[in-house]
Amino acid sequence: MKFAVSGSAAPFSLEKYNYSDNKDYNRNRRSVYGFDGQAAFALSNHFILAVDGVIRNEEDKYNKDDLDVTNDRSVISYNRKMINGAIGVYAPLGVSQRAWFNFLAGVGVGKSTSEDNGYVGNSLKTNRYLNADLFKINLQPSFNFFFKEYFRMSIAPRFSFLKYNNIQTNYSHADLKTTQYEALEGHSLPLFEPSIMLQAGFPGADWLKLDMGFHFSSDPDIGAYNLNSRNFLFSLGFSIYPYKRRD
Repeated sequence: MKFAVSGSAAPFSLEKYNYSDNKDYNRNRRSVYGFDGQAAFALSNHFILAVDGVIRNEEDKYNKDDLDVTNDRSVISYNRKMINGAIGVYAPLGVSQRAWFNFLAGVGVGKSTSEDNGYVGNSLKTNRYLNADLFKINLQPSFNFFFKEYFRMSIAPRFSFLKYNNIQTNYSHADLKTTQYEALEGHSLPLFEPSIMLQAGFPGADWLKLDMGFHFSSDPDIGAYNLNSRNFLFSLGFSIYPYKRRD
């Protein structure tokens, strides 16, 4: 059995699982931080089990509020948490075994909260929120290339369906229509989320790898609605291979 653990801190975010950033505002500032962690177990020479978790905290600041024109500005804060489990297969491509193919199918559950505050000067005038449980289905093929002893690359297109359940909000019906948040009720959001991961090793420390990731997300296409995703995330972190210490 092989085992690996990896983690990455996200200096910016897409929202890969993807609260809709769909207000037509003039954004003047965005701040994002978060953490991803993943553990994977090779159950045999061809089967793999994986679990991953993500935490995102984001804040968007706008210099006006289209939902209430009497406000000078608005600040929207998001918090998202999700854990995902997956099972799949992997196999070499060719006799050299310098390229491998993986396919994982997984299910994720989580929680999304957001708070939309409107201000006049420094005084809070309006407070809106939208909270929901998240359910996500993922299908992820990936191609892994071992170019050198200490350098690897992975290309992983991922196809997902995201569902918002148990939505709680104090947005008015008109506000939900304006923001198009009404689309979250009763719809599964289809997403295409490809990633490119680069991994570098260190001589004398085969158990430790440096990971760099470039992650993208499409906007969900659900008929007449014009929802947007966080379209890009850069990640930087480390992978640990505990059993490499014993090689």
